[in-house]
Amino acid sequence: MILTSLSRFFSLSTLVFALVLWMPLALLLHEVISISLTTINVITLIVVTIGCLGVAATTVANASIKLWFPMPWFLLTSAIYYGFGPLLYFFGTPETIAYVDEYHQITDLSLFRANLLTVVGIAGVILIYMFLTKVFPLHGSLRANESVKKDVYEMQLLKKVAIISIVIGIPIKIFLVLPRALGIWDVVLPGALEYFAVFSTLALVPLFLLWSTRRVKYRIVFLLLLCFEVSAAFVQLSKLEILKIAIVLILAGILRGVTVRRIALIGVALFMVYAMVLLPLVTYGRIAFNVMGLTRGSEATQLIKDFATGSVQDDLASILPGVQGWWSRLNYANAQAFAMEAYDTHEKGNTFELAMWTIVPRILYPNKPLTTIGDRFNELVTGNPDSKSAPGMFAEGYWNAGWAGLIIVAMIMALCYWGWERYTEKQLSVLQYQYLPVMWIGLFSAIQQDSWFVPSTLGIIPIAVVFHFLIKIFTKYQHFKKSHRFNGTKSL
Repeated sequence: MILTSLSRFFSLSTLVFALVLWMPLALLLHEVISISLTTINVITLIVVTIGCLGVAATTVANASIKLWFPMPWFLLTSAIYYGFGPLLYFFGTPETIAYVDEYHQITDLSLFRANLLTVVGIAGVILIYMFLTKVFPLHGSLRANESVKKDVYEMQLLKKVAIISIVIGIPIKIFLVLPRALGIWDVVLPGALEYFAVFSTLALVPLFLLWSTRRVKYRIVFLLLLCFEVSAAFVQLSKLEILKIAIVLILAGILRGVTVRRIALIGVALFMVYAMVLLPLVTYGRIAFNVMGLTRGSEATQLIKDFATGSVQDDLASILPGVQGWWSRLNYANAQAFAMEAYDTHEKGNTFELAMWTIVPRILYPNKPLTTIGDRFNELVTGNPDSKSAPGMFAEGYWNAGWAGLIIVAMIMALCYWGWERYTEKQLSVLQYQYLPVMWIGLFSAIQQDSWFVPSTLGIIPIAVVFHFLIKIFTKYQHFKKSHRFNGTKSL
């Protein structure tokens, strides 16, 4: 009863209505009774945070399998990056506010404009997504509160998916991705290779499902692979890579029937680990050793020792006293404000012009221009090209073409989320786990909406298409071999 009531209150249609109604009402209140922009900004950010979190939570509570769909992750990241993050301007420490102002200082007016951008972007994505799901509804194979039961797992398929994913992913990660990430090998890798490296991380899903067979060998392989993935992420000093592992484990838990309540508790625990352990560890490691990562075993050992003895916390406190670093990392309002101001002063971006390069494989044209321009954007904002930053996809759309650019980005994001939802629903309804890499590509685009639009939304489409057909061809070949072997045995 409570969940039903919450679902009615926290629905996509209610969220859109609240967002669309609030902004003109806020302007009216500001003009008529002189309510300050500070108050309006606080209310807007709280509405975005609670609204997006509430809809995401009730959606997953009603059908946990929907955590495999992009939309709940889009809502979650919108709440974190565009709602909760900018609240630091009102509830953060003075040191934290001063710290984020060093990147780009904003005013009440520029924050209001950034919030307006966020509201229009979120509402646009949801409206277009709702229209598409209304006109082209899902098949309904995965109903509410129904997850794939472990007694129908195709054990042979799970084993094959795990083995193939490990065989493909680990060599690519060890010999290509890690050397490039650590600066040992100065080369730009094709985007497809970067995604091939994720195969080893995704192998945790079938191995976790095989855990229920109580066979020791699967559990040993799972634990060894988990140690490898965590170690690879640790030496890169990459929060994103560790986040990928955590998300994959949560998704695997959903398929295995782990309750939503337990998933929520795990999520809260992971956030605490991120804020209290991961962020200070990575920040300290990049300052004390190498911004690219840990290239020697002695560095990793020393970093762990420093954390265990409290040196990490003490040194960071002396370098950034009073700064809530974990919160500042979740704030994109200053980057959004800069992107909007740049467009308005005729210094617009040109990232949309790179869209045509997404269909050109780098392996065929090595001089293909980079579609991620985080270093160039950071140089525009701060003058420092040695670090990377992004304003988020909504702000990128505005930076390129104003409000029209924002609408274009919102339309494409909604179309992609809807399309990947249909694809994932189709594959999971018939237990086609071999297509996990394709499902992951679409899902992660919603998680990484703070990245650049062209490579993270458009650029992944040709990669996903290639992956799908490669997997489909391999699957058909396996079926052909199996039927040929069966017919040969039968003729004997």
